[in-house]
Amino acid sequence: MAYQCVVSEITDFVNSMIELFYKMSRSFRKNSIIGITTCESEKQAKKIANRRFRRITNIRIQIRKFDFPLIREISNIWNFGKDGKQYLKKIDEKEMRK
Repeated sequence: MAYQCVVSEITDFVNSMIELFYKMSRSFRKNSIIGITTCESEKQAKKIANRRFRRITNIRIQIRKFDFPLIREISNIWNFGKDGKQYLKKIDEKEMRK
């Protein structure tokens, strides 16, 4: 009888740890603000914009012209993949996953 009780407790503990592991392995959004797009990421556009910014800045340093541009002067954020963000009041669990 005591053996079954110990085995039952161990099984419950292992199952709870497995459940906890699978819950923690997924990352969730903390608020329901999402991008307005079908585009997954703007990573490529941001990389291009920052490369262009660094290249222009380095050229200006070499010619000793120290009035550096703003990144918004070099790249147009409206050409990126997403068109802003929106807040959704009712959102299901699937959309809260990253």
